[in-house]
Amino acid sequence: MAGPVVGGLLCELINWRAIFYLNAPFCLVAIGATLRCGERRAEHARASIRVAWPCRAVALAAITFALIQAPVLGWRTPAIVTALAVGMAAACALIAFERRVAEPMLPPQTVRVASLRGIGRRRVPADLCLFRHAVRAARCLAGARR
Repeated sequence: MAGPVVGGLLCELINWRAIFYLNAPFCLVAIGATLRCGERRAEHARASIRVAWPCRAVALAAITFALIQAPVLGWRTPAIVTALAVGMAAACALIAFERRVAEPMLPPQTVRVASLRGIGRRRVPADLCLFRHAVRAARCLAGARR
């Protein structure tokens, strides 16, 4: 709850870069805790991480880039079409890989629970509406600064 308030105060009183200086001690504590705890993964999980996480990152980055830049560049420009194609290919590769691996990131039993399916059907439209309002707010604020 204090994050936006502290961030706003730092931006107003010092500079927007001060936010990053505030995060540095927390990052150092997290790195120290990670090094202290060590690695406790099973050997079979390593292959899943090497394939699934890059596919997930590429899919999210490419699709996000396309959705943000499409209104500016146009939906039919090569950059947007390529980004959407790469994002969808990475998402399909992730799904295909996760179906074959012994321990996927999201176990199939979780998806089969009836109550969770209902939540997903209600949650996705709500998240899309919130995303739409966030984009509109960002554009409005960017226009006000010009």
